[in-house]
Amino acid sequence: MIVRARIALVTVTALLLPGAARADAPPSPPPSPPPLTDDRGRTLTLRGWNVEDKMHRGADALSAITERHFRDLHDQGFNFARLLVFWDDLEPRPGHYSSRYLRKIERILNWAHQWRIQVVVGEWGPRDSSLPHMARFYGDALASLDRYSSGWAGYVWCYGGGYCAVDKDGRFQANKEQTARPYAHAVAGTVREQRYDATTRTFHLVYDSSGRPGVSELSTPPTATGWQVSVHGPAVARPRVVPAGERGTVRIWTRPGASGRVTVTVSARE
Repeated sequence: MIVRARIALVTVTALLLPGAARADAPPSPPPSPPPLTDDRGRTLTLRGWNVEDKMHRGADALSAITERHFRDLHDQGFNFARLLVFWDDLEPRPGHYSSRYLRKIERILNWAHQWRIQVVVGEWGPRDSSLPHMARFYGDALASLDRYSSGWAGYVWCYGGGYCAVDKDGRFQANKEQTARPYAHAVAGTVREQRYDATTRTFHLVYDSSGRPGVSELSTPPTATGWQVSVHGPAVARPRVVPAGERGTVRIWTRPGASGRVTVTVSARE
């Protein structure tokens, strides 16, 4: 998948009172960052975790990273990862690159490709997610990242304590389950709004379809109750229900030749 940033052009028109400019006019807001798009022009959203092996170096470098990492990321509804590599393992001597290390990186990237995980850069997160006020931290941080970025990577997808996203049995650590929520992986249109309400467990997506053929994709994580999907506008969704315990990919098809505003709501089943 080719990812590119489209340039957003913002035109600001100043309205002047006859004979004088309005000195009390508020400053113009800064332009929004350009969205990431794929080779079909769809607006992308990236959600995932850091993947790394800081314990092993040299001949054993990257040995702690397995296919399970990417399978579990996929099964929880995430679509990308940040892979940490060490330059001194890649170039052990000036001008000499380790073919063995490159083969290990290639093997990891093949696992990621198999499970449809894109590998990019980005990270954030606290060491101890069970501390007081961590629930608010995750809520505020995720809301901010949704407003100002096209993607994020939590730190770090591993199996244990400390920074690890999940325990040895694959269960989320305290509050980190908030990162697994519905989101629009790819939108075939101009996005006007997308937000998740953690209180009602409801995701809203609003976009304008141009009338050209296109398919939007939404991702839902596995939950105890599952999800239901409703669509208003010139589009249809399949499936309309994601069963309990299953990761879902919901596809939104625009009706042939139709254009206009599409509103998609994904809510927790009762």
